[in-house]
Amino acid sequence: GMAEAPCYDPVACPRAPNAVDNGRHAFVVSFDCHGPFDVTKYAMYLRKWAQQAKREDADLVMLVPEPRLRPPHPLGPGQRQMLTTMGVTLVEVPWIIPPNLSPKVPVESGGCCGAREFMKLHAFGLVQYSAVLYLDLDTFPAPGADFRRFFACASAGHFFSTRGNWTPLNAAFMAFPPNATTLQYILGVLSRSEVDHACGWNRQGWGPVHSKFDARVQGFMWHLLYQRGPPSSVHSTTGMWPEQVNPCVYNMKRGTNKKICIPMLCSKPGITQSFHKSNTAPTPAECHVWRNGKTGPPPAAAMRRW
Repeated sequence: GMAEAPCYDPVACPRAPNAVDNGRHAFVVSFDCHGPFDVTKYAMYLRKWAQQAKREDADLVMLVPEPRLRPPHPLGPGQRQMLTTMGVTLVEVPWIIPPNLSPKVPVESGGCCGAREFMKLHAFGLVQYSAVLYLDLDTFPAPGADFRRFFACASAGHFFSTRGNWTPLNAAFMAFPPNATTLQYILGVLSRSEVDHACGWNRQGWGPVHSKFDARVQGFMWHLLYQRGPPSSVHSTTGMWPEQVNPCVYNMKRGTNKKICIPMLCSKPGITQSFHKSNTAPTPAECHVWRNGKTGPPPAAAMRRW
């Protein structure tokens, strides 16, 4: 729907009566091997998540294509050994682009990867875990971060995401309970879907915070979980309650900071739990400008789930 609602607080998450938390949780990333694996670029992020996983008694999983798919740049033995030594569990997956992707969903649709980003959906198949937190390779936890409450909430049947700078859902941060039936349902909807510049996904429009053609996984997941019906309807088909959490706290990007986060982060320094691309906490100079009234308040719809 299009009604505003406050960002969800995972601390307030109720326990579903039939929820099962087996105590196994995972931080999950993916690499489609379409380009070379840049050790210099990604090792810093992965080491931070490996350390975070160890502190929380969780796993760090990287989804990679099965060798039979012959990706252009498969991980070599040395790279696999390096990742394993770092604490990464490699999980090979049987497709990069869903085999039954609708012909009305473009394969090349911009961003880093186009339809290859649907590979992220394999995280729903990690049923050995009661909850996972999917993250892009260029995210990293803040010092002192703690995601155990997120895992507890996700295992209770919640799906969490944040808004992005130009999209109502940013797929760099998604927490949820893996479930094979849910994965098949999602792929089924995707196989019957269409998307275009004018009408969005399945002719239902683009939703709020939209400024670019988003025919990739984040546009689809917004449509699937937040646009097609009320939360009760979504839960009946996916088994998940969709919520959005504060991007200033859980998926902090520089653009988001500039748009909506400076008032919160200057008044509550250190509240951010994870960053996207770089440490984007406001500088003392930015906070000084805000405190002196030279920067206005955030937009009325900031930090809200629609």
